[in-house]
Amino acid sequence: MEWLAALVVGLMWVLGLVGLVIPVLPGPTLIMASAWVCKLLVPDSMDWSWVFWVTGIWFFASLVDFFASVIGAKAMGSSQWGLFGAMAGAFVGLFFLPFGLILGPLLGAFFAELLVARRSPVSSSKASVGAGLGLVIGKLVQVFASLGMMAVMAWAVVGVRLLNFSGQNPT
Repeated sequence: MEWLAALVVGLMWVLGLVGLVIPVLPGPTLIMASAWVCKLLVPDSMDWSWVFWVTGIWFFASLVDFFASVIGAKAMGSSQWGLFGAMAGAFVGLFFLPFGLILGPLLGAFFAELLVARRSPVSSSKASVGAGLGLVIGKLVQVFASLGMMAVMAWAVVGVRLLNFSGQNPT
């Protein structure tokens, strides 16, 4: 059963890393789910606390990724309408994968600023650039969080055992 768990977890890691580049695949979610799969298929592989650490890293990265474009738009002087537009654009972009995930917040912030807040095209563009910078920051957080989750899992499965190995019977 351990070889099957290693195969499934390895495949999930590869797909998770690919998902960092291709927005159709939920990269960090696959990596987080691999910790649960590993624990459920091989219960003695790692302690539950490690699974919860991996899940916590995933939760933090997901929050940052979701709100990063809004925070970026606000940092570039967006009004509340631009922030709402960036969030609405991110949601609508989910239905137009993969480009909608990138263009949704940008266009949402721009058009909300331009049409609803009645700001100039230059101000609207600044809000859109801020949303774009937020997307880049969110993606970087996802990359580092994914690598961090993989490092935590590797440590939990291999590193802890190496430290505890003394070559003697523990009884």
